[in-house]
Amino acid sequence: MKKTEISVIEFDYHPEVLRDFCKIMENTDFRINIFTAEDIWGKVLSDDTVIPENFQLFLKKKSLSVPEFVNSNCKKLNNSDIIIFNTIASNFRFFYNLALKPITIVRIHNANACFNKLVYSYKPRFTLFYLWKDFSHFIRKTIGKLDWYYRRKFLEKVNYYAFPNKVILNYAIENYDIPKSKAIILPMSFTPDDKIMKKKEASDVTTIAIIGKVDQRNRDYILLYRALKIALKRSSKVIKLVLLGVSSSCYGKKIIKLFKSLESDNFTLVSFKKFVEQSVFVNCIDQSDFFIIPVKIKTRYTIYSEIYGLTKISGNINDILKHKKPALISSGYHIENNLKSIVEPFEDEYDLATKIIYWCENKKYDSMFIDEALENYKLKNIQNHFTKITDSILLQTY
Repeated sequence: MKKTEISVIEFDYHPEVLRDFCKIMENTDFRINIFTAEDIWGKVLSDDTVIPENFQLFLKKKSLSVPEFVNSNCKKLNNSDIIIFNTIASNFRFFYNLALKPITIVRIHNANACFNKLVYSYKPRFTLFYLWKDFSHFIRKTIGKLDWYYRRKFLEKVNYYAFPNKVILNYAIENYDIPKSKAIILPMSFTPDDKIMKKKEASDVTTIAIIGKVDQRNRDYILLYRALKIALKRSSKVIKLVLLGVSSSCYGKKIIKLFKSLESDNFTLVSFKKFVEQSVFVNCIDQSDFFIIPVKIKTRYTIYSEIYGLTKISGNINDILKHKKPALISSGYHIENNLKSIVEPFEDEYDLATKIIYWCENKKYDSMFIDEALENYKLKNIQNHFTKITDSILLQTY
């Protein structure tokens, strides 16, 4: 019996999603073709990675344009059963005009940008920096390449839209008049079946981690600073905060200085000026007790407004799945029901301070049933989900 052949395309900027897709598909009954650029694959592949037997890799060199590369491999793409666009953020006109025969699926990373009209989705920020960036985008992309037009035409042409979870899928159906028949769920990450939570060394210190580059656009570090300041005054619990991402920007340096002003016998800060090596990253995660996700619910993707939890997923949710850690998260983020027992919302700095104190003093993170909460996200279950989805799609086609 012929194995289902899936080709996945990634020429833009989601190597972490491509990496997890590869892990999900590794050693399955699918034949997988990866079409991506050399620089992106360099972020997917670790030094000791062995490409699985059921994979075939097609790498675009920097000297080639995306249309040139894709046209030279069009026969291979059209021999596939399914094509998945892991990300499509450019070349909309080319892909719209490309004669692709297989079933096509597009991962939706930013639902508002994809499906809402520009007049409703554009929310200007009145600073010189953002106004200049918006003007540049309008000239280059909106007017120059007609991205808004060809994105819409391309999305109308594809067979399915893949959303990361049910919450975002339902929001898109209800708000953008998307046909239910074209909307499917393809999770972006998973919980490894063999992931065992390593026991921390016995310590009176509670370690809290925040994963990601120190950036003001997506996370509210000022709120976190104020909450910690309150918590440290009210509690004698010893806390270590790990900002697990690059903090070398001007804003990052400002935030580091701010948190360092809180340092005392009861509080220490760990931060990184450069890219965090994988071994260091894993060790920091293993030694952390829980995450804090001070996400700014209203955000932007290029010129488009987006809402974390409703029109796009936070990468930190995937971190919870991968590393099996509970978290405190900004209220307003719509959590999937399965995760509500291990992810607790906070309203403001006072509420966050209260919850930091309670979690630290009572070790609430130790009493949570992580494995039960993450059962549906385990690798074998995500693989089964992919199989059911693809079988259903192919059955309808044939």
